[in-house]
Amino acid sequence: MNKILYVTVVLIWGTTWLAISQQAGQVPPVAAVFHRFLTASLIMFIISLSKREIRWIGFRSAALAIVQGLCLYSFNFILFYKGVFYISGGLESLIFSTAVFLNTLGSRLFWNQRAPKGFIRAALLGLFGLMMILFDDLGLGSDSWKGMLYCLGGTTLFSLGNMLGIKLHREGVKPLCSGTYAMVGGTMVLALIMIMGNVPFALPLKAAYLLPLIHLALLGSVIAFTSYLTLVNRIGAQKTALITVATPVIASALAVCFEGESLSLFKGLGALLILLSNILGQRGRKTRKKERPGSLATSKQQ
Repeated sequence: MNKILYVTVVLIWGTTWLAISQQAGQVPPVAAVFHRFLTASLIMFIISLSKREIRWIGFRSAALAIVQGLCLYSFNFILFYKGVFYISGGLESLIFSTAVFLNTLGSRLFWNQRAPKGFIRAALLGLFGLMMILFDDLGLGSDSWKGMLYCLGGTTLFSLGNMLGIKLHREGVKPLCSGTYAMVGGTMVLALIMIMGNVPFALPLKAAYLLPLIHLALLGSVIAFTSYLTLVNRIGAQKTALITVATPVIASALAVCFEGESLSLFKGLGALLILLSNILGQRGRKTRKKERPGSLATSKQQ
């Protein structure tokens, strides 16, 4: 089941860039993100209600879930959209893939979990492969440092959201329930930002915008994020974050098919290195001497 969830997230997140590019320029970026997560929140609420998983989780857990929403469904996306004005999408993907190391650091700091043996080497191998694929799209300009800081900030928030997901899991809150709270909270903050910035809420009623919106909300948000956070609880934040290294391979393959990008041996070797890194990274066993009571390895899986 874990492998199915893993491949599902890689395939979905590898295609979301195409939907985002189709929406580009039709509405302000913050409005596009708001429409996405407003739709996703409604879907999540309906699913949670039908499965009877939505419930009051207490003020403390609700607050944690809302903060998680700010990290995963609000501020991080705003930072990424700001970053793309200064750097290429390829460099943005490369920076986002450093979530592997941020999750490893966070797991060690917050949960005393060491990375599996050989995991760091596998992650570095994947990043090297990603650089090979994105080599032609890593150009730097005079203001590139601004974009890199924005994207690093967004990646840090994403990683923090992963850590909060583990915390909520240990408090007995299932991903579907916590995800509903988080998306609603993140969407409310996005709405507040739009009000403060006088950004129109208008939704373009045309297929060129609505079809990508459904893809991003249902697949990219509801299914992919819920699957991702489920994996964080099952196999650990470190291994799950290897997804961020693998998704650009799917995006690059689609670019070859639909945007006429050239396919080279260099890119092919990079893709093979990423595949190898994911295989090696998932095989490692944890080597910590003693597990904390109630740790991820000993907590009950959802």
